[in-house]
Amino acid sequence: MREIGRILAPHALRGEVKVLSLTDFPERFTQPGVRWYSLPQQPQPQPLTLVRSRPVPGKRLYIVQFQEIQTPEQAQLLRGATLWVSEVDRPHLEPDEFYVPDLIGLTAWHAGAVLGQVTAVIPAGNDLLEITTPTGRVHWVPFVPELVPVVNLAEGRLELVLPPGLLELNQAPSRQRWSA
Repeated sequence: MREIGRILAPHALRGEVKVLSLTDFPERFTQPGVRWYSLPQQPQPQPLTLVRSRPVPGKRLYIVQFQEIQTPEQAQLLRGATLWVSEVDRPHLEPDEFYVPDLIGLTAWHAGAVLGQVTAVIPAGNDLLEITTPTGRVHWVPFVPELVPVVNLAEGRLELVLPPGLLELNQAPSRQRWSA
């Protein structure tokens, strides 16, 4: 299952809900069909049928109507729920496109040695891979083909070709915490 959104609150009187979109694929909220939800106290996903929705202009929000939810009281029970889609319902990507969750955890190799692990993808003009070394040092590497020519999801690795000085230039502070 892949997380696509969070139900924030009921909306109006017909059981609609406000949903924060956590996906780059708007069709997750514009195309009718089955979605799944889970609540913190009930982690096992349950089905919901999306009937219709409309975007909230300028925000990553949608007003969504689910077939099973008809009243504001029913909608209130879904406040805080996480929305999911099945892995098989993922949209097709081009060969050089990747889902961000698939990149997290990959081992980053540089100059024939392990540099670290991808711990985050930071949205920017070009996305940045946050790579954390075994010692806790953090590096940011632009996720562009010239610097990351090989991404092998099956092997859980990616290869970096970095210009001299890049790792030293863009080091983020260590993630290690100091204690008194």
